Amino acid sequence: MSSVDKLIRKPEGVRTFIKRPDGTDLHCIAVGEGPAVVLAHGIFKNWGALTLC
Repeated sequence: MSSVDKLIRKPEGVRTFIKRPDGTDLHCIAVGEGPAVVLAHGIFKNWGALTLC
């Protein structure tokens, strides 16, 4: 698998969707243990929609 393929693939882990009062859903993925937290914002439904240079 190439480096680009690793970046654009859908992340593995336990998935949870959190419904928000404004009608949006937060797509959460938990992987591993420890204090690390990553927050990402996007407008695309498809992880492959991003172009990596």
